[in-house]
Amino acid sequence: METGILDQETQNLRAYKLRTEMAELQGQLAQLPPVNLKETVQAVSLPQFWLDLAETERRFYFREFIQRIEIIRDRDHQAHWDLEIKFIF
Repeated sequence: METGILDQETQNLRAYKLRTEMAELQGQLAQLPPVNLKETVQAVSLPQFWLDLAETERRFYFREFIQRIEIIRDRDHQAHWDLEIKFIF
């Protein structure tokens, strides 16, 4: 605009497109795993950490850190099953 390359309408359209692209990139960045896994492990091991989270945040952490879920059936007692959650750390 200052150099006369863009008119006002083109500038507004370009600014809108850039804000949209930045919002999309920030959304992708928010979905990446945490940077410092050691700090995160220390935080998630505290009961208060889980109490302070919203339900959607709890689900996010579970999806990020659960490696697998195993259902183990007791051969002697068919009605007895154990559930084991294996975390990545």
